[in-house]
Amino acid sequence: MPRVQFNRTIIYLPLSVFAVQGLLFLKKSLPKKSIFKRQFLSFATIFLLLLSLPNIYSQTKERFLGFQPPEQFDILVYPKKTLVEALRWLDKNSQEQDVVLAEPVISNLVPFISRNTTYLGYHIANLNYYQKQEKTLSFLNDILPETQAEEFLKENKIKYVLDTKLYLDLNAYPDLSTDLTRYKFLKPVYQNPDATIYKVTNN
Repeated sequence: MPRVQFNRTIIYLPLSVFAVQGLLFLKKSLPKKSIFKRQFLSFATIFLLLLSLPNIYSQTKERFLGFQPPEQFDILVYPKKTLVEALRWLDKNSQEQDVVLAEPVISNLVPFISRNTTYLGYHIANLNYYQKQEKTLSFLNDILPETQAEEFLKENKIKYVLDTKLYLDLNAYPDLSTDLTRYKFLKPVYQNPDATIYKVTNN
């Protein structure tokens, strides 16, 4: 998963509400018109602010400096230009309902950039994810005989296969070695140095 998650800071909103309520509770608990009360609240506010400064500094530094060079981070954070170009080609030359088969993780980018349906989606929001992942890798690894591979595409109404080999570079799937040219029912329709898109001709 990417290290940048924009919803990560949402948790600070309820925590800040609880912090304010806690200070208000302390204010009511202390005697009115008390010098100690004013000093205590000032000290508590400054203490909490100082306590949060290291975290604020760390996160600010990470946002500006922590993601360089981009090649060393997850492809969901910094997708390669060639991958984006391939997905944009799909966006222009396919229908939204067309199902795309792609390797794990990269499948998460398909609906976002090309707006296509993807066979293998995000593991939390995808039923039978691990069974689908196994079938996807079996297909891309040429483990399936040609008749089974063809039936797999038909059963799942897959229209396009996106072959990138990008995770070979990232060592995430070292056994992934796709050679899809042997399948007669796949027609190459787009290619760049990092990505090849095949159209399924029998669907």
